Amino acid sequence: LPTSIARYVPGPSVRPLGPVSCVVKALGHTNDKARFDITLTDSRGENVAGIEGLEVFVLPGSREQLAQQALSAEAE
Repeated sequence: LPTSIARYVPGPSVRPLGPVSCVVKALGHTNDKARFDITLTDSRGENVAGIEGLEVFVLPGSREQLAQQALSAEAE
């Protein structure tokens, strides 16, 4: 569950060339939250845009739901 973004970093106003790639760099995590930087680059490796300090939290109840789904999948 995304909760905050520290900063959006726009790239140059030039349109990206070809497909865009996404690189996600983990900055740190605990059991309940994680922080990331995200960089988008075009086929030339030029920076298209970025998000710095994306913070996400575990959705309440989601761990239990995932555990139940895993058990159901094993039973099949």
